Amino acid sequence: MPPETVTTVILKEQEWTRSLSAIGTVKPVNGHTLRADLAGNIDAIGFESGSNVRKGDLLVQQDISEELAQLRAAQARQLGDR
Repeated sequence: MPPETVTTVILKEQEWTRSLSAIGTVKPVNGHTLRADLAGNIDAIGFESGSNVRKGDLLVQQDISEELAQLRAAQARQLGDR
């Protein structure tokens, strides 16, 4: 019987990236649906899809130009009534 073949290597330390390739479904821990109580346009979105957000983070900024115009008109009327 012939002798068994043995292969050897010299070990060296390497950085290991923790990852896993798999097929399946990923479900979020928490999910929420955002909807506006008022109709209008969105001026800015303060997050990227899939990113983590914290309590107090600005998520969406609604266009308030119409409301500001109404406020200024009311303030002008109030000054005129004095």
